[in-house]
Amino acid sequence: MLKRMCVLAWALSLPGVCLAAKPVELPTPLADPLHVEIIESQQEIAVAVPATAQAVGMQFGLIGALIGSAVQNSQVKKAEEAVIPLRDLLVDYPFNQRMQDALRAKLVSADISPNPQVTVMPTAWEAHDAEQKAQLPPQALVLRPSYSVDNDFNQLTVLVHAQLVERSVKPNGKMKVVPRFNRTYSYQFPMSGARSPEPLQDWLALGAPGLAAVVDRGVRQAVDMLVNDFTAASR
Repeated sequence: MLKRMCVLAWALSLPGVCLAAKPVELPTPLADPLHVEIIESQQEIAVAVPATAQAVGMQFGLIGALIGSAVQNSQVKKAEEAVIPLRDLLVDYPFNQRMQDALRAKLVSADISPNPQVTVMPTAWEAHDAEQKAQLPPQALVLRPSYSVDNDFNQLTVLVHAQLVERSVKPNGKMKVVPRFNRTYSYQFPMSGARSPEPLQDWLALGAPGLAAVVDRGVRQAVDMLVNDFTAASR
């Protein structure tokens, strides 16, 4: 059975509960028009492997760091191989488009902007290159959506990382980027009540439609948390 958990990474999180941190002083609306940049960083579901082995190894000098790095690489390789069946089920799932559609529909508001101007950046590298060449506006709400499953396949996560940035060119010609707002909105689905020894099998048992429905809900909820964070009540 799937349980849902909503999490704002900047706050204490409990199942079904989001607690607000100290509010950030921002104008209402953020801007009119507001430049919004959606940076697409992945074409398939990611698998998250904690860097525990590498971190532990670094505590024991050069040899320990090398051993830790080798263990870490082995864990990543194993996780990438294990996640293939899950990726195959989601191969036709249009995550980037679903996230775009949800953001375009819900960012239009009196609290964020009555006139958001959305630009989609196909890769993080293209976004960085455009920023360094001063091809992007001096102020923008930068959104980085992603979705992933942990390497033990206990939880699936959909999130949107949001930054309100101000850009300027320094006297030496390099770009200065100052984030005025920086938060992550994360919606998580733990797999509980597993029916098989391997949690991955329970995800696969949902089939392509079931998995798509899970990610769809994560997209909606993550975007709703972002939008709600800018309402008068939340501020």
